[in-house]
Amino acid sequence: PIQLQREAGAPLEQRYIDLIYQPVLNASRQVTGIFVQGNDVTEAYTLAQEVTYQAAHDALTGLLNRREFAKRLEQVIGPGPHALLYMDIDHFKIVNDRCGHAAGDGLLKEVAAVLSGIASTSGNLARVGGDEFAIVLPNHPSDAAVQLAYRLRRAVRGINFIWNGRRYGVTLSVGVATFTDADGDT
Repeated sequence: PIQLQREAGAPLEQRYIDLIYQPVLNASRQVTGIFVQGNDVTEAYTLAQEVTYQAAHDALTGLLNRREFAKRLEQVIGPGPHALLYMDIDHFKIVNDRCGHAAGDGLLKEVAAVLSGIASTSGNLARVGGDEFAIVLPNHPSDAAVQLAYRLRRAVRGINFIWNGRRYGVTLSVGVATFTDADGDT
């Protein structure tokens, strides 16, 4: 990446340039200079970044997806204990069945926003199923994980979800497990 000013007086913009360097040789095969050619590959780089993001994130909520979550769970290291919180929206099927998938999607987005607002520092919050979420917390004691679970439940209970003039109560079930990596005892 480099910062380029592509027009006089224009602001700098970040571009991605693929540079090729070739020596310039004289008749004695001594290097007398270097030829540099640059190709702007910003579009290809941006597209590759987008594909990488989409492969690791849930399209609806923007949270990590199941595959990326599993990968991060396998990469948890340290003495531990580590915590895993598994969450399920209670009675989600009622909203989906009564109001349709658009309402269910709206509810999922609201719940995801609330969960990420509280658990954003972990960076490991994921939507792992239809109405299921999970967080892995490396080197996190179990009592702190339980307290986080209570905070998450209270926050989700505070969601004021209204669809077609009708209010739906939202609650969350949370399971908490602690573990250590392969070398630990817990």
